[in-house]
Amino acid sequence: MTTADPIWHLVNQRIFDVSPIGILVVRADGTIAHANQAACRLFGYAPHEWAHLTVEDLLPPEAREQHVRHRATYMTAPRTRPMGINLDLEALRKDGTRFPVEIALSHTELNGERVVLAFISDIRARKAAEEARERYAQRLRTLYEIEHAVLAAHSPTEVATLALKGAASLLPHADFFVFLFDETRQEAETLATYEGSGTPLPFRAGERISLAHPVEAHTPIAPPLPQQEMRPYLGLPLLVNDTLVGTLNILGAPGTDFGEAEIETLREIAAMLAIAIQQAQLREQLRAYAATLEKRVAERTAQIERRRRIAESLRDLVEALNRGIALHALLARVVEQASRLLHSQAAVIFGYDADQRCLNVLAVHNLPDEVACLQVPAGAGVSGRASQSGEVVVLHDMQQAFEAFLSHTASLSPEARRALREVVDSFQTAVALPLMVEGELFGTLALYFTTHLTLDDEMLALLRTFADQTTLIIENAHLRERVERAAVEAERNRIARDLHDSVTQTLFSASILADVIPRIAERNPDEAWRRLEELRQLTRGALAEMRTLLLELRPQALIEAPVERIFQHLADAAASRGRLHIETHLVPVEMPTDVKVALYRIAQEALNNVIKHAHATHATLALTTQGDTIILQVADNGRGFNPEHVPPTSLGLGIMRERAAAIGALFHVESQPGEGTTVRVHWSPSTPTDA
Repeated sequence: MTTADPIWHLVNQRIFDVSPIGILVVRADGTIAHANQAACRLFGYAPHEWAHLTVEDLLPPEAREQHVRHRATYMTAPRTRPMGINLDLEALRKDGTRFPVEIALSHTELNGERVVLAFISDIRARKAAEEARERYAQRLRTLYEIEHAVLAAHSPTEVATLALKGAASLLPHADFFVFLFDETRQEAETLATYEGSGTPLPFRAGERISLAHPVEAHTPIAPPLPQQEMRPYLGLPLLVNDTLVGTLNILGAPGTDFGEAEIETLREIAAMLAIAIQQAQLREQLRAYAATLEKRVAERTAQIERRRRIAESLRDLVEALNRGIALHALLARVVEQASRLLHSQAAVIFGYDADQRCLNVLAVHNLPDEVACLQVPAGAGVSGRASQSGEVVVLHDMQQAFEAFLSHTASLSPEARRALREVVDSFQTAVALPLMVEGELFGTLALYFTTHLTLDDEMLALLRTFADQTTLIIENAHLRERVERAAVEAERNRIARDLHDSVTQTLFSASILADVIPRIAERNPDEAWRRLEELRQLTRGALAEMRTLLLELRPQALIEAPVERIFQHLADAAASRGRLHIETHLVPVEMPTDVKVALYRIAQEALNNVIKHAHATHATLALTTQGDTIILQVADNGRGFNPEHVPPTSLGLGIMRERAAAIGALFHVESQPGEGTTVRVHWSPSTPTDA
C-alpha cells in the first residue's frame, strides 16, 4: 500500500487521523502497515517507527507466542469482533508500561491484500471507575451487614465483632477495638477486638481498663497502646442521644494514611454501634417492664372482651331497630342487655317529662311490677339526681336514698311503697346515667347491684359507652319515625297535587260542560252532541286518573293487575290530562314484578314529559314482544329536542335511565328538534336484574 493509492488517502484523511481511538492496519504476517494519531499517542511511538514493528511487539512478552497462533488462526477465517465482550487484555507501551485495553477487530482487502483493522481503546479510566465502584459496593455491603445485625437485635458484642470484621475489609493489616465507658467515665470495658496486623493487643474483649483522665463529652480517648513502632491511630466517638458512651479505635499499619472514604465509612460504623448499644439499653428497660406488662395485658384483655360483648349487644339492637321494632321494645332489650353486660342485677330506663319535671318508667328489668308505675320527681333518688346534674350518680346508702325519695313524693300507694322497700333491701349500690338525645335530656339509665360497687375509670368508661350507644339507638329510632311520617306526608301531598292537577281540573271542566250543554242543545243540537262526546271523554279521563291514583295508593294492586290494563289506565289518564290523542298497542305478557313496576314508572315518566314539554297532538304507547324480549315504546309528534343538549337540571331522562339499568334493560332516546321523540326500552329475561 503506497501513499499514491486513493484508498490510502481515504483512510488517512477521513478515518484514521480523526478517530478518537487507536486504529492499526495489520498485515497477515503481523507487521503494522499503518497507525493513526490516536494509536501513536496511545503506545508512544512516532509515525515512522511503526514500519519496524509487529503487532506482537505491542503485547506483554508472556502473551506474544500465544498471540502468534491466534493471529494465524484468525487470518484463515477472519470475522468481526466487536467491543465490549469482556476480554481482559493488556497492551505494552514503548516505555515498557502496561495498560488495559479493549480491542475490536475487523478485516478487509486493500490492493488485493487481506489486512486486519484493530480498533484499540484505553480503558484505564473505566477500570479505575470499576474498581472504585467495587470498593464502594464493598463499603455498602459492609454497612448493610452491620445494619442487618443491628436490626436483628444482636447483642452489642456480636454487632461490634461483625462491625470490626467489616471495617477490616476496608483497612487490611489494621487493628480494631471498641471501648465502652461506665457512668464515671474513668473506666472502660473492651467490648470487642480484631487483630488484623497479627500483633496481639495488650487487652482482650471483656477486659476492663482504667483511664488516666475522665472522658469529656465528645472527645475520643487515646487508649493505652503497646510500646512499639509508631502507628497511625484513629478514634471515633460512639454517641447515644448526644452522649459519649464509648469509642471505636483503629491502629493502622505503619505508613497507613486514612482516606476520607475510609474515615466516612468508619464514622457510619461507629453510628451503627452506638445504635446497637442504645438498643441493648432499651431491651434492658423492656425486660424490666415485662412482668408489669403481662399483668396489664391480662387486665386489658378482659376489658376488651367486655367492650366486645357490649359492641355485639349494641349491634343486635341496631339490627332490631332496622327491622322496624318499636322504641318501647328496643328499650326493653336495652335494660336486659345492660344488666347482662355490666353485671348488674336490675336496670330501669326512665323518660323525662319536661312539662311535669319528673321521670316516668319506660322499661324495667328484674324489678317488681309496681316499679313500672312510679313517677320520680327531678332531683329525687339516684335517677332524679342524675337527670338534674347531667352526670353519673352513684349511691351506696340505699336507705338514705329511699328516705330522700319519700321527701320529694307527695303520696305513694301501699303497693308502690312495698316495691320500693324491696328494692332498698335487695341492693347495695345504684348507678344512674343521664341519656342525652340531640342535646336534650331524654331520661336516665339506672343500674342496681347487690354488692358494694367501686366505680373505677374502666367501669365508668364502659357505663358511658353503653349510655352513649343507647342514646344513638334512641336518636335513630326517633329519626326513623320522623322519616316515616315525612314519607307519609310527602305521599299525601303528591296525591293531593295529582288530584288537583288532574282529576279536580277534569271534573271542573266536565261540570262546566254539563251546565252549558242543555242551552247549546236548544240552539245547535249537533254542537251539543259534540260537547256531550267531549264530556264523555272528560269523565272517562277522570275515571282513568282515579284508577291510576288508586294503583298508587295500593301498590299490591299495581303488582297484581294485568299489565295491559294498568298501561291502558296510564294512557287514558295522560290523554285526559294532556288533551291529546294517545294510541295504545298493548300485548298481554308475563314479566317479573320488579320489571313490571320499572316499565310502568318509565312509561309514566315518559308520558308526563310528553304532556309537559312536547306540545304534541298525538302519542303512542306500545308494549310488545320480539322473541323473549319485551319492548316498551312511548312516541309523540311534538317539537322534539337534541338529546346531547339536555340540561343537567332535567331529571326525567336520568330517572328513566336509572330505572332501566336497575332491571338490566337497554334504554334509548331518539329525537330531533321538530321531529318528535321516541323512548324505547328493551328487556330480556336472560339479562340479570337487581330483583
